[in-house]
Amino acid sequence: MTPQVSTFVGYSEDIKVPILAKFATPPKPEESKQTEIGFRLKDLNGVSATLAWFDLIRKNAAVADTANPSFSIQTGLQQSRGVDLDLRWQASSSLSLIAALTSQTAVIVQDTTVARVNKQLFNVPKQTARLAGRYDVNGGDWAGLGFGLGVTHHSSLPGDTTNTFFTPSATVADAQVSYKLRDMKLGLSISNLFDKKYYVPSAYFGGGQVIPALPRTVSATANFSF
Repeated sequence: MTPQVSTFVGYSEDIKVPILAKFATPPKPEESKQTEIGFRLKDLNGVSATLAWFDLIRKNAAVADTANPSFSIQTGLQQSRGVDLDLRWQASSSLSLIAALTSQTAVIVQDTTVARVNKQLFNVPKQTARLAGRYDVNGGDWAGLGFGLGVTHHSSLPGDTTNTFFTPSATVADAQVSYKLRDMKLGLSISNLFDKKYYVPSAYFGGGQVIPALPRTVSATANFSF
């Protein structure tokens, strides 16, 4: 449309070999189709953004074989559709801010168990959001030093495929610090900065249980360029 504003349309198909399931007969490839349409903003007064609508369909998903509980069959059909927004503002040469939001409806369309039809997909939130900022020192004695702070949120999570319970929504903070000197970059990141205690669904045994979310976790990295 203009050098800063554009629109896009995308369509893709994918197949993969199903894993983590036991079948009585050789399985077919799992198929998926994705359609998206959206707008893109590129560096308009320092602001870049992408707003997209998406529709993802997954066929031949493995579901429980009601005639043989120890096996799976491929009759599942799942669909996820919604809106995705990514926003970035380069406020200055040193300061950058980002915001991201996804709102989706992810449901089971077809299943061997009628009670699962139209239920929200296991462990998939309806909304996720993130706000973050980063400051990089570009000059002076502290040139190469960078700091980052962020907050991530997700809505409640279905604990099983029939949605008999949900784990509560959660918001956690994270932080990063890095230092770049010539061809070397050292980094330190902290997830779940305030050591928030909460639970998330467990994927073991097909769901139905919960496990503690990761506590405060510190990671160190060192990158070298040649």
